[in-house]
Amino acid sequence: MALVTSKRLLWVRLVLLTVIGYKLLVDPESVLQFNGVLVLSSAMGLPILMYNEKSQVYGLVGVLFIGMVVSDVGPLLETNVKYFETTVLLRLIYSLLLCVYCYMSDYLPVCNSAVFSYAFIETWFGILQYNCLREEHYKRDEQKRLELNELSDKYDRGELTKEDARKYEKSLSEEEYKKIMSEFKK
Repeated sequence: MALVTSKRLLWVRLVLLTVIGYKLLVDPESVLQFNGVLVLSSAMGLPILMYNEKSQVYGLVGVLFIGMVVSDVGPLLETNVKYFETTVLLRLIYSLLLCVYCYMSDYLPVCNSAVFSYAFIETWFGILQYNCLREEHYKRDEQKRLELNELSDKYDRGELTKEDARKYEKSLSEEEYKKIMSEFKK
């Protein structure tokens, strides 16, 4: 079993976002003055977002982070792989574009240490998750292909029960229908 799987990476991301959201609610200065954020923003030449005690935006951002976590927990518990195969790629593209925009532009409300650090972390997690999801997708397809080949061999030898043979014939007719429809669409 692989040490790094897409499910584990998704859980790590959700825990990290929960911690950041919670910290933004109770102690936003610890997030904005975190050494990793400061080093990353100074290395990229971005302005450092300073903590303002009277600003109420930190609570809103913290609630949004926790909301993002909640929106991913359901599909993760249901192991909705198709959801994550789509969402992770879209999230990766968005965060990568946000990183580039932060680096190339000088619009202060967006191009600052906090936004860039968040976009950088999302990009990093997105790349790792996308690669894991793609590898797992190939493994699932290979396993399915092997099972179909085994089922086909058993069908050809007449070793299947009548019920299994009907299921196999039905799957063959569905595959043939899909093939015809895909050719028809072209």
